Parts: sequence; structure tokens; C-alpha cells
Amino acid sequence: MQVPSISFRDMEATPALTACVERWAAKLDRVYPRIDHCQVVIDRPHRHHHRGQHVRVRVVIAVPRGDIVARDGEHENAYAAIRDAFLAARRQLVHRFA
Repeated sequence: MQVPSISFRDMEATPALTACVERWAAKLDRVYPRIDHCQVVIDRPHRHHHRGQHVRVRVVIAVPRGDIVARDGEHENAYAAIRDAFLAARRQLVHRFA
């Protein structure tokens, strides 16, 4: 797999978050090596101001038999949101190709 395509919406892109996404994407490649492309969208919705700033992550993985889309819930910690989204994607890969 190539380097994942990472988009940040309503938040600043940081080298640390980018590196975190790239590490998780590399782990997916070990689960299923025929991944064509991985797209990750990290955004901070503008709602729930009274509950703090939350981060959402969506991972779209292009594989030969169609796309896998994984989302996490909203987390205050961006790293936890990334982890949960990639773990959900991993579960879907294992379920589909195991």
C-alpha cells in the first residue's frame, strides 16, 4: 500500500497526527497486503460546544472486492479516535478476508 491520503477538516494538520495515521495504515497492510488505497478524514465538528471539542475519524480502504468504510465515535483525544477507527477497519478486513 502507498502512503495514506489524509485530510484534516476544521483542525490543524500536525506531523504527529500524520505519523500516527501512517503507522496505523502500515499495520493494516500486514493484515491484508492487497490494499489499493487508504483515505483518512479527521475532522472536528462544530457542535457540542458544551461537551468539549471532539474529533471524528473516517477510514476508507479500497480493496479488490469493494471499499471498506470505518468510522469511530467522537473522542476528545484525536489519537484515540484514530486508534478506534483503524481498529474498526482492521476488524472489517479480518471479517471479510479471513
